[in-house]
Amino acid sequence: MRSLQRTLTLRYAATMLAALLLIGLWAYLGVRMTLVSELDRALADAAAIMADVVASGEPLTAHVGASDLRGTVTEGNRLVVTRDSTGRILNSNSRLAGQIPLDSGAMILARAGQHGWATTSWGGRKFRSIYIPGPAYGRGPATGVAVIQVAASVMPLFRATRTILVRILATVLFGTLLTGVGAAWLARSSLEPVAEIAAQARSIHSHGGAQQITVHADVIELRSLIEVLNAMLARLERALSVQRRIIRDVGHELRTPIAAMRGEVEIALHRERSPEEYRALLGSVLEEVDRLALMGDQLIFLTRFEAGEAELQRQRLDLAELARHAVQQVARRLATYSVEVGDAPDGLYCEADPRLLSLALEQLLDNITRHTPAGTRVRLELARIGDRVALSVEDSGPGVPEELLPQLFSPFFLADEARTRFRAGGVGLGLAVVTAIAGLHGGEMAASRSTLGGLKVMLLLPAAPLHPPTGGTLKVGS
Repeated sequence: MRSLQRTLTLRYAATMLAALLLIGLWAYLGVRMTLVSELDRALADAAAIMADVVASGEPLTAHVGASDLRGTVTEGNRLVVTRDSTGRILNSNSRLAGQIPLDSGAMILARAGQHGWATTSWGGRKFRSIYIPGPAYGRGPATGVAVIQVAASVMPLFRATRTILVRILATVLFGTLLTGVGAAWLARSSLEPVAEIAAQARSIHSHGGAQQITVHADVIELRSLIEVLNAMLARLERALSVQRRIIRDVGHELRTPIAAMRGEVEIALHRERSPEEYRALLGSVLEEVDRLALMGDQLIFLTRFEAGEAELQRQRLDLAELARHAVQQVARRLATYSVEVGDAPDGLYCEADPRLLSLALEQLLDNITRHTPAGTRVRLELARIGDRVALSVEDSGPGVPEELLPQLFSPFFLADEARTRFRAGGVGLGLAVVTAIAGLHGGEMAASRSTLGGLKVMLLLPAAPLHPPTGGTLKVGS
């Protein structure tokens, strides 16, 4: 695994090295071109002066510098020769100049009245020469001079550019070294808060209560990271709190029906009983089994819903028939309640998953039995509202305060004690399950105060067309 600090340092240094190399190369080429241009300009000026000297009939000024090639190159002296139209040397300013080679191409250009340039090797060294037209028909020494050639060694130029190149490379290497040191310091100082964040994050544990990362950060990115991590920690803490509450409440919910079934079975085994008594006992045990099964369905469905694994198998359903079937399923639990089922208008159809919608209706009715006392009036009504069908369940129980209605459909929410003291159990999953099922079908939930005095909960679903397609309508429970 790579170190981010080392990676940043190397990348900064490599980037600076590449940038400095490009700048250095550009500078070197610019200096080289400038020196070459200056050499050419100096040769052109010297050739113009020599042309004036030759045209005036004066002899070429004798070279007074070094007489050997190496000395001439070192001193940077100019070598001058005059040539006739055939290229033969007529005169020169030194013995060495008489040996300078001829470039035929540049010679042709000069004879045509133009300036010719040539770079040739001579004595193991390179020379730059300019050829200009001469006064071929002048007087005295100028007679027959067709071309004037002025040459100079380019070795001093090469030495100068080589020195510049060495200095540029040294500057590049030194700049890269300084950049690496600076980049290492910058990366280390920039990542120190990250290391501190990681250290604090490692020290956070699940049983330490609400905790936050308190690292001070001056940059927006790290501050945003800290905010995101703290928000995540808050969500995790809430999730852990919910998990602990689930374990506590579900454990209590499981213990209650199990204890009830155990007590009833122990009493039944204590002495012989009549068939009617056994039948009543088994009915009571079955009711507790239904409670356990309902809780299992709640937990399984919510787990699948949160994981995005809940799938729908839509069918055209008769909502009135579905409601009657749901009432039958919880009839035993509603035996001590005054239940009213309103008349359903014709044409209440919806496209829904029959299994999930039945579970939702059972949850709504089971919610009544859990949070209202025996003898409570319960009214179940069906209606069509615009392009939606509505199923409402209301009661005459103690109700829910207005300020708590928006939270009623949140998972694991339990209202005040007034609605929870009538029956043991309940972990706040019922209405959350109904809300999830409604959302899967494109519907919604609504809660308000009932005209009966208690709570009214309404399930709204998109209505299906009045005329069913080929295949008819599925009637649940038929």
